[in-house]
Amino acid sequence: MHNAQRLVGSLILALIAVPAAAVTIYECEDDKGQRTFESACPPGTKAVKQKDYDASGGGEAIPGELPTVTFYLVPECETCVQTRDFLEAKKIPYTTKDVKTDFALQEELKQRSGELRAPTVLIGDKAVVGFNRAGLTAALQAAGHIAVEETAAEGTTEETGTAEEQPAPDAETPVPTP
Repeated sequence: MHNAQRLVGSLILALIAVPAAAVTIYECEDDKGQRTFESACPPGTKAVKQKDYDASGGGEAIPGELPTVTFYLVPECETCVQTRDFLEAKKIPYTTKDVKTDFALQEELKQRSGELRAPTVLIGDKAVVGFNRAGLTAALQAAGHIAVEETAAEGTTEETGTAEEQPAPDAETPVPTP
């Protein structure tokens, strides 16, 4: 009886341990310049970049296993530009949602973050409102998007910044409702 249970358990473990295939993620851009990260670019968009991820454990993690990053913005918002530049400098795959005139996206943002402010970055279910370099870094580290060693090695360089360099907590833009 115990041998049969061991055999079944071993078979289950063997099936789970089978390495996964590599995955390609495309950075897609539409005619308005908005970019998203997809497994295949949807119609009306073009591939700007692509990156292969190894799911066997020997390379980088597959982004699908990490919490998704959604960036809610208003196009002419300076702190939104700073947030976008930060995410791109860190090579964080994210989806952009312009909430300036889209009432449905504004409702989605309010439901998901509790506020109607731009920029807002949702990392899984965690919202970081405004351009808050330290808060974004901490949330991205907690979610596994940034290695702790990476930011520790950078110290207080211009890219990671220090607490004194952070904008005031109100450095976000209220979203106008249509």
